[in-house]
Amino acid sequence: MLGCYKTYRSDVGFIKASILNSLHVLMLNRFQLAAALLFFFMSCGYSTYANITVPSFYTSNMVLQRDKAINLYGWATPGEKIKVKLAGKEATTTANVSGQWKITLPSFPAGGPYQLEFAGRNKIVLNDVLMGDVWFCSGQSNMVWKLSWLAREKENIEQFSNTNIRIITIPDAITSVKETNTKPTSWKTFTRENVLDFSAVAAHFGKLLQPEINVPVGLIVSAWGGTDIEMWMTEDAFQKSGKHQAVLKKLSEIGDADVFEKNSKLAAQKWEDTTNRFDPGILNNWNAKGMNDNDWKPVQLPSTLRDLGINEPGNVWFRKTISLTAADTVSGLLISLGSVGTNADVYFNGNKLAKPFSLSGNNLYNVPASSLFVGENTIAIKVLRRWGVGGFIGKPEQMFAATAARTISLADSWKYKIGFLDPNPSRGPNYFPTSLFNGMVHPLTSVPVKGVIWYQGENNTNRSAEYAWNLQSLIKDWRRYWNDPQLPFLVVQLPNYIDEDTAKHYWKNMRAAQQEATSFPAVGLVVTYDIGDSTNVHPVNKYDVGKRLSLLARKMVYGQNNLVAEGPKVSKVYAQGELLVVQFDVTQKEEQLVAVDKYGYVKGFELAGADKHFYPATAEMAGDKIMLSARQVSKPVSVRYAWAENPDANLFNVAGLPAAPFVADIRNGN
Repeated sequence: MLGCYKTYRSDVGFIKASILNSLHVLMLNRFQLAAALLFFFMSCGYSTYANITVPSFYTSNMVLQRDKAINLYGWATPGEKIKVKLAGKEATTTANVSGQWKITLPSFPAGGPYQLEFAGRNKIVLNDVLMGDVWFCSGQSNMVWKLSWLAREKENIEQFSNTNIRIITIPDAITSVKETNTKPTSWKTFTRENVLDFSAVAAHFGKLLQPEINVPVGLIVSAWGGTDIEMWMTEDAFQKSGKHQAVLKKLSEIGDADVFEKNSKLAAQKWEDTTNRFDPGILNNWNAKGMNDNDWKPVQLPSTLRDLGINEPGNVWFRKTISLTAADTVSGLLISLGSVGTNADVYFNGNKLAKPFSLSGNNLYNVPASSLFVGENTIAIKVLRRWGVGGFIGKPEQMFAATAARTISLADSWKYKIGFLDPNPSRGPNYFPTSLFNGMVHPLTSVPVKGVIWYQGENNTNRSAEYAWNLQSLIKDWRRYWNDPQLPFLVVQLPNYIDEDTAKHYWKNMRAAQQEATSFPAVGLVVTYDIGDSTNVHPVNKYDVGKRLSLLARKMVYGQNNLVAEGPKVSKVYAQGELLVVQFDVTQKEEQLVAVDKYGYVKGFELAGADKHFYPATAEMAGDKIMLSARQVSKPVSVRYAWAENPDANLFNVAGLPAAPFVADIRNGN
């Protein structure tokens, strides 16, 4: 029997083909055809009077893209007549043999609120619908990072209120086929209550952009932490790269998306349960106060499990004793561990602490006063590493215990012992190329958008050589699916960060790849190497990322041409005797060059001769030019700037925006 049709899946073509094939084989006459179709839809839970339905992301409070034709669709009983009304305009259509219908309404200028009404045998009414500019915000964890995880934003959350901004988050979905719907979700107004659980980068972007363009703004966040770019690319891209069959084979392993998700969760839980069941630390109470840990190995925290040579997933235990005075035990104690990958159970004197709350990248644990003793107190931590480097990946100053009387540093000597290690069989999205495009992007390509902001690349740093092609392929294909060949893309270049394996120089190469990819028309790059955190892959400064994205959008997309939206741009590189001169475009006051730190001289430039060995350069600023020399290079032919994982570079313009990293060769010009 044919599989049942699900309105949240894009099985229309398959179903139609299956029915036609069955009809061909059975040589049904017209009466048998009617009976077969009736049986099919009834067997799938349909009655002949099924209600019309619309995609999950059609809800009250939504924003539709202004000045573009509005394409709407949904599902109903085959042959059912559908009428759609919006702001005095209406259109009608009939559901096809697969039960799907589509309607196009004319474009509208910015405005609202309106009612959007769908009517068949039943009626769906969406209220408070606005016409404005819709931005699609995608990528990995730095795009996902929520406002509620940031201390400064939580303290000033009352500033996040604007009824002309609407937000929606697309749920995670791994699927093998191009879906026409998402998992259940809804649009919300931009209020202090709703925005706490929303992307910080997208929130800052929208908050700063909307008053400057004076039209409603819709923000769609479709992002998944720790994902590779390949998962967001289309199947078409892999066909061009020669990897098509391998991708199809992997996608075929997903099967039904709902069943796959359920089985994945069960496998992950089974692995975690097994890890805990065979962990001697749990069996022998390694969390207990006064336990003999003389055979444990010493370690200085923060350290990752990879630093300790532990490369398998599983449990690793850490213990430390701290001494408390009577003044320390007057009230409770707060433990901060910084960032822990991927999970930690914390015990104080044998008592398991409640789950942490996260703030500005810190995992914070409350210890009740009843658990504190004058004298020695034991902290025990079981780190569960599911994937990644694991362990303590924050800064030393993020590890402390705060009492009512003082703060005690925890960034020093601990002891550790392996509990139980076991390969994790769970397969997340990074095993399935194109699966996230299928489930989290393709459904949204049915509705026009103003542009895309893209913050991703951390997961691809070890494959930076192919990233430029991948990102350009993604941009081309997304534009094709949105039917907008000039759809603006604003790309966030990776910030400063020292990777665990610094010998491979991953991050600077990735920045170069991102810069190469943005050579396309209508693609812009936001530079962030000055606002990251060299020890944290998730820097807490999301405000400046959102601000720079909004500036770039205002100039590149909205035509505010007098606005300075980017840092100094190189216009020419040439030799002048033993000097190499880098000239920048400076046409207005805010573009004038400045060295931003207290020393007052420019840092971050390197020179090379014909041998391509780069040496630090002495730089002198002269108007729109930087004059460079290096004692080791008598005849410079190449220059590079900010070429490091964590650049010590300080060339900005008066507008406060940094010059982008670059490499230039005199022979080839800029």
